[in-house]
Amino acid sequence: MSNIIAEKINKDNVSVFSIEEGGLMIYNQLTENTHLLNETAAFLYDLAEKPSTLNEIIAAFKEKYDFPDDTQESLDDDIIEMLDEMSNKGLLTIRRV
Repeated sequence: MSNIIAEKINKDNVSVFSIEEGGLMIYNQLTENTHLLNETAAFLYDLAEKPSTLNEIIAAFKEKYDFPDDTQESLDDDIIEMLDEMSNKGLLTIRRV
């Protein structure tokens, strides 16, 4: 698995609001798009405040949530899928290294 680095983009043009159950509402002033993130996606978004590698993100998820060891591959795939989706929506930038 190649490693990736995720980082928030457009920080100056984005308004972030907390919503129920640990989620976030993100409004991009440039595109006028609003995004609703559930608690898990909000946690991922917050991790990208500073550039974070996939390994750092996975370690943070394991620390916050209880994942059995036999779900490692699935967890990796799910996180990569969430990162790709957030990148496609213009919330994060992803660099594969």
